[in-house]
Amino acid sequence: MQTFRCASCGREIKPAVICPHCGADQPQWAEHLADIERSIAEMKAREAAIAAEQRQIASKMQAALFQRDILAHAGEERVKQASRPRRVLRRRPGRRPPTAATGAPPRVPRQGTPPPGPAEPPPPPPTRPQWLDVDDPEHPPEASSREVQNIPLGLGALLLGVAAVVFAAVATSSMDALARLGVLLVATVLMLLAPPVLARRGLTSTAETIAAVGLLLLPLAGYALWAVDRIGGPGSGPAFAGSIFLVTAVVSVGYAYGTGLRAPRFATVLAAQPVLPLLAYERITGPAGWALVLTVVAVVDLALARSAVVVERPVRRDLPTPGGTPAPPRQRGADERPEADPEESAEVLGAEPVDGADPGPPARPVPWLRELTWLLHGVAVAVALAYAVTALLRADTVSAAAAAGAVLLLGALVGLAGTLVLRRPPLPDLGAGIVTLAVIGALGRVASLAFPGRSLLLIAAVIALTGFAVRAVPEAARRGPQLASAVALTVSGLVVAGGALRAGLAPVRASLPAWSAELDRWHAELAAAVGPTGWQLAASALLLTIAAVIALPPEIRREFAVVGAALTALAVPASLGLGWAAACWPVLLTAVGIGVLGLSAGTRRAALVHAVAAAGLGLVGAGAALARPALTAAALTLLFLAGALVSLAPRVRIASTTTDPVSAWAAGGAAFALPGAVAAFVATTEPTAPVLTPANLRELTVPILAASFLAACVTLGYAAVVQVAQRHLSAPHAVGTMLGAVAVAAAGFGAPGATSADAWVGGLLLLAAALLALAPRVDAGRRSDAALDGSDLALAATTVALIATLARIAAVLAPGGQLVVAAALVLVVAVAARAMPEEWRRGPVLGMAVGATLIGLIAGWSALRGGLGVLATPGPIWAGDLTGWPAAPTGGATWQAPVALALLAVAAGILLPAPWRYDVSGVAAVLATIGAPAAFDLPWWSPVLVGAMAATVFGMVAVASADPRAALSRATVAGVVALHAAGAGLVRPWTTALALGSIALIGIVVAALARSLAPTLVEDVRSEGLPAHLVQVGGAAVGAALLALPGAVAALAAEFGHSAQVVLTAALAASSLGLAAVAALRQQVPQYLPYASVAVAGGATVSAIAAVVTDLPSGVYAAAAALLGVLAELVRAATVPPAGSAQPVRRWSVLLDGALRRLPDDGQLRWRVSPAAGALAAAALPTVLALVTLAPPLLVALVEPFRVLPRVWQGPPPELLTPPAEAIDATHVLTAALLTMAAALAATGFSDGRRSRAVPVVLPGVAVTLLITPIALGHGWPESCLAGLAVFTLAMLGLALTPPPALAEPARSLRVARVLVFVIGLAAGGAGLAGSLATRQLTLVTLGGAVGVGVVAALFGTTQRARILGWLFASLMAELFVLTLGLVAGLAPVWSAFGVLAVGAALQVFAATLPRLRQPEAYREAATVEWSGYAAALIALALAYDSPRHIAALLAAWGAVLGVAASRPGRRPVERRILFWAVVACEITAWWILMRTADVALPEAYTLPFAALALLVGVLELRHRPDLSSWVAYGPALVAAFVPTLAIVLATDSSMLRQVLLLLSAVAVLIFGSMTRQQAPVIVGATVTAVAAVHALFSLGPWLVLIPVGFVLLVLGASNERRRRAQERLQTALRGMR
Repeated sequence: MQTFRCASCGREIKPAVICPHCGADQPQWAEHLADIERSIAEMKAREAAIAAEQRQIASKMQAALFQRDILAHAGEERVKQASRPRRVLRRRPGRRPPTAATGAPPRVPRQGTPPPGPAEPPPPPPTRPQWLDVDDPEHPPEASSREVQNIPLGLGALLLGVAAVVFAAVATSSMDALARLGVLLVATVLMLLAPPVLARRGLTSTAETIAAVGLLLLPLAGYALWAVDRIGGPGSGPAFAGSIFLVTAVVSVGYAYGTGLRAPRFATVLAAQPVLPLLAYERITGPAGWALVLTVVAVVDLALARSAVVVERPVRRDLPTPGGTPAPPRQRGADERPEADPEESAEVLGAEPVDGADPGPPARPVPWLRELTWLLHGVAVAVALAYAVTALLRADTVSAAAAAGAVLLLGALVGLAGTLVLRRPPLPDLGAGIVTLAVIGALGRVASLAFPGRSLLLIAAVIALTGFAVRAVPEAARRGPQLASAVALTVSGLVVAGGALRAGLAPVRASLPAWSAELDRWHAELAAAVGPTGWQLAASALLLTIAAVIALPPEIRREFAVVGAALTALAVPASLGLGWAAACWPVLLTAVGIGVLGLSAGTRRAALVHAVAAAGLGLVGAGAALARPALTAAALTLLFLAGALVSLAPRVRIASTTTDPVSAWAAGGAAFALPGAVAAFVATTEPTAPVLTPANLRELTVPILAASFLAACVTLGYAAVVQVAQRHLSAPHAVGTMLGAVAVAAAGFGAPGATSADAWVGGLLLLAAALLALAPRVDAGRRSDAALDGSDLALAATTVALIATLARIAAVLAPGGQLVVAAALVLVVAVAARAMPEEWRRGPVLGMAVGATLIGLIAGWSALRGGLGVLATPGPIWAGDLTGWPAAPTGGATWQAPVALALLAVAAGILLPAPWRYDVSGVAAVLATIGAPAAFDLPWWSPVLVGAMAATVFGMVAVASADPRAALSRATVAGVVALHAAGAGLVRPWTTALALGSIALIGIVVAALARSLAPTLVEDVRSEGLPAHLVQVGGAAVGAALLALPGAVAALAAEFGHSAQVVLTAALAASSLGLAAVAALRQQVPQYLPYASVAVAGGATVSAIAAVVTDLPSGVYAAAAALLGVLAELVRAATVPPAGSAQPVRRWSVLLDGALRRLPDDGQLRWRVSPAAGALAAAALPTVLALVTLAPPLLVALVEPFRVLPRVWQGPPPELLTPPAEAIDATHVLTAALLTMAAALAATGFSDGRRSRAVPVVLPGVAVTLLITPIALGHGWPESCLAGLAVFTLAMLGLALTPPPALAEPARSLRVARVLVFVIGLAAGGAGLAGSLATRQLTLVTLGGAVGVGVVAALFGTTQRARILGWLFASLMAELFVLTLGLVAGLAPVWSAFGVLAVGAALQVFAATLPRLRQPEAYREAATVEWSGYAAALIALALAYDSPRHIAALLAAWGAVLGVAASRPGRRPVERRILFWAVVACEITAWWILMRTADVALPEAYTLPFAALALLVGVLELRHRPDLSSWVAYGPALVAAFVPTLAIVLATDSSMLRQVLLLLSAVAVLIFGSMTRQQAPVIVGATVTAVAAVHALFSLGPWLVLIPVGFVLLVLGASNERRRRAQERLQTALRGMR
């Protein structure tokens, strides 16, 4: 096994996570493991590659043997057939010869292979070899043969076409019209004569391309013909253009039939499109004309789609299907025999075709041509319909509308014919639907123009008649017209629905304000809503409903009929002008009828439509009945009864489950209607006074609100009961109940005469309704183990509303003691609820708890205000103004709060479960105790006595409690009331001493009682320890006593008139005495030691804070407090932890393989909270206070040296020579010394014998002491500067040369101390460095010393992190030292940059040559050194930023350095590649800078060298990595070479030479890619060529160059096609050999 050297202690160890000798972290273990895993992965990849290579070799060998056998057998058969008469056996393909055996065919023996014996096992099935590429089987070409064929052909055609277009445009001014026409005709004839010859030779793709160019020249020749004066002249241009396109179409169709090519067929279809629009252009006068012409075009397209133009026959029968992918040759297995395959007549030499056989292959559709034709047909039909619709909408006479309608119908019929011919669902249905819509639109428009006043009715009648006609259509063809009728019904229904909604809402508006509407304007309001339509609105809605029933599909017929009936019912009252008493009944009866009929719905969707329609009509009907209370009561009662009956239908099983939505909505409607019906009935029976006064209004309002509240409670209660019983409540039922409750609550808030009590009850109803509605969501989101669900919460809210009602009654009956009465009522209800079964009382219990909480909040606020008033005595501490005591209300009804809280405490103890009863009762007791003195108007010193007595009682009860939770709760109550008593005693010193002394006495008594009661609870206190709750109660009591004792002593000292310094000294002395007493009794009560430590540290810290307030030297007090905290924890550390307060020590060992193993527990105990951590926590705040006092000298030492920065090397400023007066104080040194002493005690006491651990803990204090000593003693610069540098050196080397704690060791405080040392060292070093900038000599000395410190840390650091930081610091300081040395010597920064670069080069050399850095475990250190060198290079470049020549020299030199860095042993290939590219970047950047400084303005001078260099890199990479993609190898070079020049050509008016060179270069790259079949050159060259050609088209560029280049690309494409055809023929021949 490989061994390593520990980076910390230097010993040889085996691989492990940490060193077994020193415990230092070993990062090389993980790196070694990663290296092993990487090696295993590489070996597995190599093994897979070898297996793949073996499979490839076996496949190639098998294919070669197979081809050899085939060719040898074919040669033998050819010799045999030549030596005997030829016999031809003709039979149908695919049939086995009659002489063939029925089993497996006989196998042709291999040469040199003996036949297998019978005993040999059967060989495994042979693997069929794949057809491999001939040139490079392992790395097939990226570009397919079709790509290298079609791309040059397409680009050649594009270039020739662009050249032709540019020639036709440019030659106008430079050539005679007849000459240009002749040239174009000759070119056209030549282009059209060449494709047949090429097609007969098998070059069909080339022929297609040239034919496309030739057919493109035909319109150009026509354009040239038009330009001839004797032919063009003043004739019609569109007509002549149409004739040219007609001639092109005719020539294309003839050429297609003559040659069999595809391009002419496409040209025929495309050229036929603009013929008719151009010929009829001058005769078209409007949208109708265009619609007619486009309809004829659609007919032509339909004819073309059905003609022979869209089918073809192969040009040559021996060629495969053009555009198809040739199938790979079938490879025979070793056991297959060629003679066993059937023979084809065409493959037998000299054979004649069989009589009666098809002389040629059948015609087949041209790919994508039929689809293109149908697409053009569809576009023509769509545009024609759009024009026809436009004409129909613009028509303003009956004749124009009739003509436009006829054209619309003709276009729709043509579209229908196309869809029927195509027969692709759902197109026939779509065509039939369009015809239906055309009929409806045309007839409707004509009718609306013929009878303007009856348009709405006539359109509805047309739709109804169309529905009857659709019903007569056969079932198979009815789908499309039905959907079209649905669309028409929807569109017209929206119009009718708008009018019906306005008409339906008119009675509602006329009935407002509710119960007091002005009925004189009723009929005027209804007439204004319907307008001039009058009765037609209802009739139109009825006709549309009939049409929906007749014409629509069955699956949506019922829904449309229900909606139509609802709209009809809404329109009836306003359309017929009904009175206020009758207007609501048609709507209400229709709603009831729709709801009842909904019980027969067959689908849930239909049931939902019934429910929604009925609900909407019910709302409108109820709104229309608001004119008078009696009408409202009758309407809502009808809705309630109907809804209740319908909702009960599922219960009596007269409806299916699909109608559940109807029942649910009916229940919701009934719940919504009941409160309103009851309120309206009560309002009807109430007598109305002639004059309404506020008192009369309140008398009228209260009964109505009471009745509505009762009804709302009934609906809420019923819903809650249903929800609890069934665990489900439908959403409509919940919504209806909630809306009814909300309406009643709104009346309680805003009704005239409503009181605040009504508002409160309304608010509770709102809460109950909300919880009822949210119950399902609560159930869905709650956890499975939750005690309450949504139903329980809703029932609880209802219970709260009941309690609120009872409270209001109580307030009416007992106006002076309502709070006590309400609390007593809660107590009674709690007793009653306690007697209920447990599963029933969850909701009521929660509701009563909420009600009690509300009452408790009111009483608690009153008591809390009294308690705070006791504490808020005006005046300073110990000198309060008692004239206004207490600052809270007294007397009157304030006595109710403590009594109510006492009753609620008893109720909580009875009703609530165990954990809650203690806490709630305790809170009530606390509030009652602190509020009692003010509530009962007791003397000012009474809170101290009351609090002390309550604390004594609750403390004793806490110790005596058997339940630990009760003990803790009652101890907390005792502590809170004791704190309140202490706060109330701050009025005078003697009361403070009395309160704090009482607390100390109570604490001692409670702690002693807890210790004395322990033997009664456990058998052996020493072995089992005290019970946990007694430890907590007794410990808290000890802590309270130790906290109160210093305060009591200080208060007594103040009472006797001593000074503040004596008072604080007495407090510290009391804390010390308390600590001494605890140390003396620590063996008897070790469980109380943690609490005692907290109390001692807290009391001393309070004394330090008091010293801050009294302007005494608080630093000394704070340091003394920190020292006391450390001593208290040292006392605890020296005490053996008791059984209940300790945990065993977990010991671990490192095995030989580096794994961790837990050793058996040795019985040693330790404190649950480490004394070291306790000391740190205890000393944290005092240390912060002490450091705050040390802030002035620290700020002077750390901040003032930075004043040198604005005046570097100009001498120290005067402020540094003499420190400020506030920083000079000898007590600062004493404070720092005390802190250092505390740290030293803690470090030595908690280090477990490891003295080296004390160094990081002591260093902060020593560092602070060193920093402030010169300042505190009055010394300035340079002593302060040297002190900072000394602190930096001491801190950094102390950290670097001492080992940190192991990762597995929980030494957080030690790590924090090390971080603190690091921060102090950085701050001191920064200040020292800033101060050293005053003079040159001190700066050089400082930087040189810093380099030395960094080198020492880098070479001798105990951890890798320390060494890395040392390297970073040393490299940075060395760079600054070199730069400073150059500046001192008088050199310019640009020349000093070379020195900085030399430092970077030296770092690179160190990284490559130092033996330690070449080890695998030092990889991070080597990387740090290397990257530091890179940073030096960047700094050097930044120094020379204003000198381009120097930057170029630096880049060139740095490129050489990177080349050296790339040669470092052990570097990964990826890193070498990155460095190589970095060298390239440096050198090319240097080249660019030199070119720029030489004022070279040609862009290609910058791009082409980079492209050439990138191309060279790609070629080199391709040699080393043959599997590299051409995009990676050549892509960057091609993009860098072409993109800038192409952008210049496109964006600017570049020269013709640049365009020509760009085009030729792109074509050359394309040719190279086609020859090597690499994708990147092909794609990039083709893209640039195409873009350049298009640019030449629009800019009339170098068209003469396009012609030879286009022919070259055509020749290249033809050559590639010939090669591909030859390869296909070879494959076909090999496949067909016998």
